Amino acid sequence: MNADLIRRVWERAGDRCEYCQLPSAFHPAPFQIDHIIARQHGGKTELENLALACIHCNRFKGPNVAGLDPDTREIVRLFHPRRDSWADHFVWDGPELKARTQIGRVTITVLVMNDPEVVAVRRALQDEGVVALATRTEPQFPTRLLWWHGEPSCSDHERGADLPTCHCLLLDRRDRRAYVSERDQGMILSAVIEPEEGDAHNL
Repeated sequence: MNADLIRRVWERAGDRCEYCQLPSAFHPAPFQIDHIIARQHGGKTELENLALACIHCNRFKGPNVAGLDPDTREIVRLFHPRRDSWADHFVWDGPELKARTQIGRVTITVLVMNDPEVVAVRRALQDEGVVALATRTEPQFPTRLLWWHGEPSCSDHERGADLPTCHCLLLDRRDRRAYVSERDQGMILSAVIEPEEGDAHNL
């Protein structure tokens, strides 16, 4: 595997394990390049078949492309980092990963993603404020983020009252990420998720 391909895998992953999302900077062992479809199953060493993985996830995944659902006993494919959206299949519950889907449940089981030692590391990083692992309630999308030059009151937050805004940003349904310029960060004082039903929630 050439150096340019390895660099592109790392850059695309943002230096995080593409299965458990742990940042490489806070893992004691070097991260590895995973063949999503293993070579013994015909997988190629090309960018679209590669993922960055921590040694724990990669060791338990091995050449597996599917696993046994512990609830239904069905054979179900594993999460595919190139084809699937991570947030569609997983959600944080404190330092533990919970499944949103059958694919998520099987992947968590096969990769032993909630191993007690791994959960302990996540909890320590969370307690230190190094990583933010938060439970998210799935809103109706598209989602609008609003923020103000002035500081609205807590009662206004809770009521979801109409407030004078200086920015409005739509989040993509699958991506669920918003990028804010450094110039704007200083004046972002609050944000609310505003589902289609109009019932605003704190973010």
